[in-house]
Amino acid sequence: MTLEPHVLASLIEATASRDIRAFKQLYELSSPMLRALTGRWLDASTPADDVLQLTYTKIWDKADRFDRSAGSALAWMLRICRNVAIDEVRRNRSMQANDSWAALDDADVQTGDSDLMIDLRSSWMKLPPDQADALTRHYFQGFSHDELAKQLRLPLGTVKSRIRRALISLRGSLSGGSP
Repeated sequence: MTLEPHVLASLIEATASRDIRAFKQLYELSSPMLRALTGRWLDASTPADDVLQLTYTKIWDKADRFDRSAGSALAWMLRICRNVAIDEVRRNRSMQANDSWAALDDADVQTGDSDLMIDLRSSWMKLPPDQADALTRHYFQGFSHDELAKQLRLPLGTVKSRIRRALISLRGSLSGGSP
């Protein structure tokens, strides 16, 4: 079988009837393309195979909602995959931030300066996600600028700029001035 729109649509419709063979064929035909695209949408902390597995779970669960007249089968599958990828990246960033805050909470207990920690947490949460992520990875996870640039697939200067802008913003917020 080939990756033709009518073939994919037929396989999704058969999957809606819980046809496991059709679902297996759908996976075999479409997973190489979805895996390749997924790798482009993700940051280094989110494994493509996890996103792919969640994508096909959702395709299985939502196959009965597919409508040929609303668009192509491939576009429907790509939309599901993209949404799963975005959700997973956000979830991973949230988990990393929570791990970082647990470390900060431990520091708060040791120093006894809870007001400063509350202000820091509040200011941190106002940072743009790309800056907060770079700062978290650099200071809490110990990655160098070079390692971050490779992980995030960004130029070194961009990584350094994100960290610098985040630090300037935090400094401004904590000193009572505008960032």
